[in-house]
Amino acid sequence: MRMRIVHIRAVLSVAIFVGLWGSAGVAHADKRVALLIGNARYQNAVMLTNPPNDVSGMKAALSQAGFTIIQPENDLTRQGMVQALRAFETQATTADVAVIYYSGHGMELNGVNYLLPVDARLATDRDVEDEAVTLDRVLRSIEGASRLKLVILDACRNNPFLPRMSRSNANRAVSRGLARVEPAGTNTLIAYSAAAGTVAADGDGLNSPFTASLIKRIVEPGIDVRIMLGNVRDDVMSDTGNQQQPFVNGSLGGGVLSLMEAPASAGASPATDPLFGEAAQVWPALRGSTDVGELETFRKRYANTFFGELADKRIKELSVPATTKTAPPVVPQTASDPAAGQKQAAAVTPVRPAAPPPETECDRLAAGPLDPDRVGAGVLFGQIDAARAVAACNDALHQYPGTRRLLFQYGRALDAAKRHAEAFATYQQAFAAGSLAAAHNLAFLYREGSGVPRDYAEALRWFRKAADGGYANSYVSIGYLYELGLGVSRDYTEAMRWYRQGADRGDVESHANIALLYEGGKGVKRDYAEALRWYQKAADLGDTNSLASLASYYNNGRGTAKNPMEAADYAFKALERGSEFELNELLTNAKAWSPRFHSEMLLKLKARGYYDGPITSSFNEQARAALRKLAGR
Repeated sequence: MRMRIVHIRAVLSVAIFVGLWGSAGVAHADKRVALLIGNARYQNAVMLTNPPNDVSGMKAALSQAGFTIIQPENDLTRQGMVQALRAFETQATTADVAVIYYSGHGMELNGVNYLLPVDARLATDRDVEDEAVTLDRVLRSIEGASRLKLVILDACRNNPFLPRMSRSNANRAVSRGLARVEPAGTNTLIAYSAAAGTVAADGDGLNSPFTASLIKRIVEPGIDVRIMLGNVRDDVMSDTGNQQQPFVNGSLGGGVLSLMEAPASAGASPATDPLFGEAAQVWPALRGSTDVGELETFRKRYANTFFGELADKRIKELSVPATTKTAPPVVPQTASDPAAGQKQAAAVTPVRPAAPPPETECDRLAAGPLDPDRVGAGVLFGQIDAARAVAACNDALHQYPGTRRLLFQYGRALDAAKRHAEAFATYQQAFAAGSLAAAHNLAFLYREGSGVPRDYAEALRWFRKAADGGYANSYVSIGYLYELGLGVSRDYTEAMRWYRQGADRGDVESHANIALLYEGGKGVKRDYAEALRWYQKAADLGDTNSLASLASYYNNGRGTAKNPMEAADYAFKALERGSEFELNELLTNAKAWSPRFHSEMLLKLKARGYYDGPITSSFNEQARAALRKLAGR
C-alpha cells in the first residue's frame, strides 16, 4: 500500500541516508531453497492455462532474490508430487529459508486441504484421500528449515471435480476453495490466494492475479515477507475489484526477514545503482510538484539518470504561462503526418490524476507485459484485438485523462491497428508523462520505419532513454543494433556488453542472444558449453526457442554429453508451448535427431495420450500428427 509523501526535501534526505546506509551492508549468505509445482494438464478435467507460466515467473523472481536451489516441476501425478516433496525435504532440512509454491487445483474435505495431482479422478469423496496430497504432507517437507518455512498456494480456482463427485456420506463437507488452517510449526507461514471457502481467479494474462503480484513483489528489496504478502493482498484486491482477498496464516518471530535482501555493495552496477533506486522511489511524489526549488534539487542530485531528465522537463513546463498548458485529454484519432503528430505531442502537458485509476478494459486489452506501469499481466503485441483496444483505451482516457499507462496502451492499440502516425504521437504523450515503455516503443517505430522514416540513430537514442530509466528490454534492443551494425559500426563486444546488462535485469531475450554469440563465436571464443548455460537460463525464464536449442544441444552432444532423454524432454516442452520452430525441425529434419530421441519422444507422446502406436526409432505419420497436436497445430 502506498504512503503519501508530504514533503519532498524530507524524502530526499531519507533517501540519501538509506542509500549511504545500504551501501555498507553485506549480501545474505544463508541457504534459500524452493520447490515450485504447477499442475495444468489435468487428465480428467479441463486443463488450466497459467500454472506453467506461474512456475516460470516464480522461478525467475526467486532466482533474482538469491535462492540457491530452485526446483521447478510441472504436471505431476500423485506419485510425482510425493516424490518431489520427499526429495525437497533433504534440501529444506539444511536450509535457512524454504519455500513451496503450488499453482493448480485444490479442495477442502472435512476441514482438510488437498492439492490435486494431474492424474486425480475423484469419482467419489472417498477417492480424495487416496488420489490427492494433503497440505499437511506439504508442510512436513519444509519443517526442517530454520528461519522461515513458507507455503504459497495459488490453488483456490473453481474445482471442476466437485459438480460430478458422488458423496458416500452426506455429512462429509466438500467445499470449493481451501480452508483456513493454522500451521502447528514455528516460523511457518501459509499464503492462500483467496479467503477460506472462496474461489480465486485464474486471470486473463500469463499469470493469475495472485502470482502476478507475487512475481512483482518478491523482488522488492528489503521488504519483510509479512509486509510483502500484505502488499500482494492489496494488489489482488485492487486488480479484482475486491472480489478476491488473499490471506496468510502462521507467525514469525521479531526482526525483518526479506526474500529479496536490500542492495549490498557500494560499487553497484547501473542495475543496482543506489541513486537510480532513490530516484525511482522519490520521483512519483515529485512528478506533479510546482515547487521549482524542489525540482531543481532533485534534478541536480539525479542528473545522470532518466528521472533527472524528467525533472528538467517538469521545470521547463512550469516556466510556460498557465494559459498555454491546457490540452485535450485524448490524442485525436486522425493525424495527417508524423511531423504534425510530433508537434501536437510536444504541445501537450497531460493532466495527471492524483492516484492511478483502477483496471479498465483498456488494461485488459492492451497492457504491455513488460510495462512497469501495467495493471495485470498484459497482452502480447501480436494478440491485441486492435479495434476493441482502440475503442476501450479512447474511452478510458476520456474517463482518466493524462494517465501515462493508458496513454501508452492507447499507443499500443493504435500501433496494432497499423495507425502508426497516431501511435507515434500518443507514445510521445505517454513518454512526456514518464512512461519508459513508450520510449522503447518509439524506438521501435524508428527502427522499423513505421509511421516515421526509418532512422537507426534515432532508434538508438530512444532505446537509450528507456534503458537509462531501467527498462530491461531496451538493453537487448541496443545490443541488437550493435550486433547487426544498424546505425552504428558493427561491434560484437559492445553488443555483448548490452546483452549482459539486459540479462542482469532479467531480460529473457538478452540471455538467448548471449547464447547465440557464444554459439557463433561472435566477439568471443566459440564456446558451446557457455552457450548451453545461457540457453538454459533463457529457458528457465520462459523462452520457448531456447528450449528448442537445448533439445538440439543434448541430442548432438554439443557443449555436453549426448543425452537423448534430456533432448526429448526439452523438445516436448518446446512443442507443448507451441514452438513452430521445433515442430518444423522435427517434421522436416528428422534425420538430424537420434533414433533414441525418436523413441523417447514417442514414449512421452504416448504417456500423455497423444499417440497410441508402436515405439520405434523414427516418426510415422501417426507420430507426426501427434507432434502437430501437441504443438496446437
